[in-house]
Amino acid sequence: MDKYRNQPDAVQALVREDQVHRDVYLSPEVFALEMEHLWRNTWIYVGHDSQVPTSGDFYTTTVATQPVILLRGEDAVVRVLMNRCAHKGAQLVSAPSGQCEGHLLRCPYHGWTYRLDGSVRSIPQKSGYDGTAFADSAAAQGVVVLQNIKNYRGFVFVRLAQSGPSFEEYFGDSLSSIDNIGAMGGAWCMNRWGSRLVLGVLGAVGVLSVFALGQAPIGPALSLWLLFGLIGVAGACISGLQVNMYTVCASAYPTHLRATGVGAGLANARFGGILSAYTGTFLMGLGGGLSTFFTGLSAVLVLTWVAALLMRCHLPPSVRR
Repeated sequence: MDKYRNQPDAVQALVREDQVHRDVYLSPEVFALEMEHLWRNTWIYVGHDSQVPTSGDFYTTTVATQPVILLRGEDAVVRVLMNRCAHKGAQLVSAPSGQCEGHLLRCPYHGWTYRLDGSVRSIPQKSGYDGTAFADSAAAQGVVVLQNIKNYRGFVFVRLAQSGPSFEEYFGDSLSSIDNIGAMGGAWCMNRWGSRLVLGVLGAVGVLSVFALGQAPIGPALSLWLLFGLIGVAGACISGLQVNMYTVCASAYPTHLRATGVGAGLANARFGGILSAYTGTFLMGLGGGLSTFFTGLSAVLVLTWVAALLMRCHLPPSVRR
């Protein structure tokens, strides 16, 4: 006999002014009611679209205990499908993430296959359904695709219930938090990576101009010019490479500058599994440190070059080139 289902007074009595009944935390029945009446009717975060960067990529999780698949289709649209076969309800995908083999979903139970949009592709011995109502059944329509889905700046949310508050109504002004992440991250990206790239390029241009115009002093200072020149070029190369790496990693993000840093598997997803997320993060940090060092010296090169040009007319002929 159910203790809490269809017993609103019993549910209400679980929480009092001075105490909370342990069934709130321990009762499987209360948990099931929460999943059914609370979490099915709210918008739940599933994942970030950067976790499925290319067609056929998937990521599996649960929403209100229901297994779902975050999947990017052939049309590049990110969908959320129920992770169960339309035939007998077997789990379609067991891996946490990966690439759909042959760009298909294949049920391991009876071998039904589905396209990336959830529609049925093939059914073994389909002729056995001739003369039945199979064509009009739910199974013939394929895997259930959740219709209440919202991709907000790359953050994918779903609502299991067919009816309920809209995404905007549910989150209201709190969406500004995601907006601020994008805006602040975008400014940070431009300031940090853009400035390093500019400094590196200026350093390289500076040393090339110095030697091309014959403005560099000779003697011991020439070795310093050569060193700064190489550092300037290195700074440009490293900064450019790092900006390119960041752009590649973030190319799956939505239309804003996409510098939120969300997606622990960015490096793994973007470099075909060669780099782990931790390795990618380490390399990005190392690149940032080296880039700062090199481009800082590149800035010194530019200033020294300008100073040399201004002072050249005051140098004795013996130290001019």
